[in-house]
Amino acid sequence: MKLRFLMISITLFLGTTTSFASSWDSFKKQDYDASFRSAYLAEKAENNATGLDYFVLGRIYLEGLGSSDEDQPKALYYFKKAISSGSVEAAMFLVWLMPLSFTK
Repeated sequence: MKLRFLMISITLFLGTTTSFASSWDSFKKQDYDASFRSAYLAEKAENNATGLDYFVLGRIYLEGLGSSDEDQPKALYYFKKAISSGSVEAAMFLVWLMPLSFTK
């Protein structure tokens, strides 16, 4: 019984650690569904999402990538969380995005 519990714990720990580290890697590989799952899991299940995880969620919601629908209010929410968590990528992305929004 103890051995089974130990094996399950190790498997869960290694599986979630790998998924946390890979949300940005999956995003760069354009595997948006896997990226979303990793970032969302980091935020909701374990409460240890990084600024990069929030940035990934913001990009996915903003552009409707993968199976996600476009949702600008959610995207802005995640961009704000990313920037407050120290994500330079999110800040630079929004700086790049702002002039485009005024030209439409």
